[in-house]
Amino acid sequence: NTAKAKSELKACGKPSGFKTTIAVRNNKPVEVATATSLQASLKKIGIQADIDQYDGAQTAGIIGNPKVVKSKNYGIIIMGWGPDFPSVQGYGQPLWDSRFTLDNGN
Repeated sequence: NTAKAKSELKACGKPSGFKTTIAVRNNKPVEVATATSLQASLKKIGIQADIDQYDGAQTAGIIGNPKVVKSKNYGIIIMGWGPDFPSVQGYGQPLWDSRFTLDNGN
C-alpha cells in the first residue's frame, strides 16, 4: 500500500523519504535478489536504498560490529541463519540473554 507507506513516512518526519543502505552477503544470490527487489519497492515511496554486497566470509566482523554498521549506514541487513545442531541451548541463549551482548555486537 504505497499511499499508506508514504503517510507513515510523513508521520515520522520523513515526508520526502530518506537514504539508507541494504547490507547483503555477496555469496548468497537469493539474498542479493531479495535486496534488489526490496530496493525497487522502497524507491516507490521515496526511500533511496543503496545495496552493499559485503564479503560473506566476513559476516561477523561486518554486520556484527555496531561501529561498522553505523559507518556504512546499514539500515537493513538481509541474512539467514539457522542452528547447526538440534538443541536450542547451544544457539538460543546468545540471542535472548543480554549477558551475551558484547561491545562489538552479539
